[in-house]
Formats: sequence, C-alpha cells, structure tokens
Amino acid sequence: MTSLGFGGVLRSTPISFFGGEFTPPGDKSISQRALILAALATGTSTLSHCLVSEDSLSTANALKSCGVSIKWIGSEVQIQGVGLEGLQAPKEELNLGNSGTGFRLLAGVLAAQPFESRLTGDFSLQHRPMGRILEPLKKMGAYIESKSDKAPFTIHPASLHALEYELPIASAQVKSCLLLAGLASHQRVALRTNTPTRDHTERLMNYFELPFTSTDHHLVLSPVDSFAAKPIQIPGDFSSAAFFIAFCAGFPGMSLKVSGVGLNSLRTGLLRILHKMGASIEWGLDTASPEPIGWIRIQGQCLKGIEIPKHWVTDCIDEFPAIWLAATFAEGVTIVRGASELRVKESDRIAAMAQGLEAVGIAVECFEDGLAVTGGIVEGGVINSHGDHRIAMAFLMMGARSKNAIDVYGCDCINTSFPSFPSIARHLGLKIEEVEQ
Repeated sequence: MTSLGFGGVLRSTPISFFGGEFTPPGDKSISQRALILAALATGTSTLSHCLVSEDSLSTANALKSCGVSIKWIGSEVQIQGVGLEGLQAPKEELNLGNSGTGFRLLAGVLAAQPFESRLTGDFSLQHRPMGRILEPLKKMGAYIESKSDKAPFTIHPASLHALEYELPIASAQVKSCLLLAGLASHQRVALRTNTPTRDHTERLMNYFELPFTSTDHHLVLSPVDSFAAKPIQIPGDFSSAAFFIAFCAGFPGMSLKVSGVGLNSLRTGLLRILHKMGASIEWGLDTASPEPIGWIRIQGQCLKGIEIPKHWVTDCIDEFPAIWLAATFAEGVTIVRGASELRVKESDRIAAMAQGLEAVGIAVECFEDGLAVTGGIVEGGVINSHGDHRIAMAFLMMGARSKNAIDVYGCDCINTSFPSFPSIARHLGLKIEEVEQ
C-alpha cells in the first residue's frame, strides 16, 4: 500500500521558472465510483491508475467491511465483486472520513441491503447537506435515521421500490446515489435533471453494459439481476491538474504538458474559462472508454479578468479555487456568480477564498453566490486551509508568484485527494517545504 503522509504547515516561496510534464494521480470521483460498481459486479475487476488517497481508501475500506475483497498493488486495485446480493453486514460503523462522494454513494447502496449499517464521517462531512439524498431515498422506501438531515446515518433494512424523481438541484452525487440504490435493489429508477452534471456513473454503467439509457435531461436504469466484472482504466484527475494548468496559463513564458488526464466535457469548464481569459491552451484525446483521456498543453501568457457566465458554473464547480488562482494574476476583475454550491463543499469555499485573498493583499468582493477578484500583487502571508484540500493547494501555488512566502496551515487535508501534490509541484519548479510548528 502506498504510504500517505505529510501535514501541518507547508511554505511556498517565489520562483522564476515553472514547467515540464506530468501525469496527475487517478481521478477521485471516478476511482470511488469504480470501486463501488466493481464491488457489486460478479467476478474480478482490475482498476488501473486508481487514486491512492484518504477519500478513495475510506470508500475501499467501507466496502471491505461489507465483505468485499480488495487488494492494492500501488495504484492498481483488484476487486473480487460479490454481486448485487453479496454484501455482508459490517461489524462496526463505516467511517468515510472527509469523502462526501463515498458517503452519499454508499448510502444509496446500503439503503437496499437486508442488514443494518451506520455511516459516518469527519467533522466537516457531518456538517454537509445530506437532506438532498435522504428525501428521494425515503421516497423509494428507505428507512434511514439521522439528526437534522446530516451524517451520521443509521440505515435499517427496507424494501425499496421504483422511483421517478426530478432533481431539485444539479448534483452528480445525488444522481449517482439514486442510480446505485436502484441497481442494488433491482428497481427501476427514472431521473429528470434541469442542468447536466458530471456523468461518470452513467459512463461506468454503460461500460458495464447495464440496462441504462440517458439523454441530457432524462436518465432511466432498468432492473437487472447481475452484471459482469470488467477492467477499468481510471483517468488522471482533471481537478487536481487544474491548479498547475491555471498557474501556468497566467505565467508568461512558462510551458506545461499534462498527460493521461481525464477530458470529460462536463469536467473541463476550466479550459473554456481560461481560454476566454486569453490563455494559450490546446488538448487532444488518446482514448475514450469508459472515459475520455488525453493531454493538455499550456503556454503561459498575460490573462485578463472576465465575468464567467452562470451556465458555465456546473462544469467547473470543483475548480473555482484554481480559477481564482488564475484571477489573482490576471489584469482586471474576474467575477463569478451563481456558485452558491461552493458554500457547502469541504469548507465554505467562497468565504475561505475571500478571507485568504484579502490576507495576501488581493482585493476581493464577496457575494452570497460568488466572488469578484481583482488581479494584483500578492504580498504573501499566512493562510488557514479550513481543512479544505483545494483551498490549501490554491494558496500554495499562489505563493510561488508572491512577493514573500505564503505559509498554509492545515495542509494534511491535501491527503484526501492529492497526496503527491508537493512532490509533483517541486518537480515542476515550485519551492514547497514543511515548516516546523
């Protein structure tokens, strides 16, 4: 098993050169979905380039507690699927740590099981909104106890039935939770969505040849008794690569190539935004099944601030810390509205970024649903990550082009998604070091 481990405070100091080539670690969202679907398949699935991080390990360990055999060899995972009837009652509560994806998706699977289970998570996860999955699961007949619609959940045995449901919010995790509940209970699930969201679960279901149909706004999963295991290639995580892409795009004279990265069009809104800001970026595909995987090349140059169209927000909801990183070094003001979902991520990312940007000398106006960031000189300073991996990485990147160093407290949270971030950053030219407390 790959070892995870750094923490405390990291310091990023100014640099004069950045660039090279790298492959990001496996995609966090896809790794967790692949682990769950492979566990429910019949036979052995091998996952290549699976993310080894706290979030994916939390999901894998929860599945192991339910009787699934999972063996890791570096980033390759062999999963002996138990089928749709083979999960076993866990002997203790299932702690998903900081993984909202793992929690919400496994809640759907466990709601269909003939045994009781208890799902919990860390302090941050216990404050994230779970009513969005509780309501439709209960419509299916699930029996789940919780306080104030938050984790932890106690999930009791229940017979689920078919569901027709219109999602009130654009959420890939809610959509995936309900599709997995239908899969595990052999029930038909029909969902309507007003806004397209990432479709990783749908792509994997199609790849496993499940009876699934989809259009832009309508998804239907028909009942199925079993499905066969398959090998799965996990793409590099675009959301992790986003920090390096955004940083290079606004660093004149620098160049970067990202290889083996996921290029799902519902995840790559950052590229569209950077292009509108004046970035020089090109990309291409190497393979397309079950996910598009390819390369991105960036040539750094001066960027300009823009107002980001609201209908672009969903395609880059996880990349806004990286977008605001680019906005910091752009000329003029970059405005985003319509992103209130950022208030209920691992932290309140709108408030956390506003506080951090002001602390390092950048002018920012805060709205309930976004920020207006005025590019300028980053003075340096001390940042609180608020336990959020993406906040920590954004300010560590920012420190590489500041007047003075930036110290980021609470960097152990980066282990949830990108444990190799410091080593890759150093490989590309950043000066990042641990600071003794």
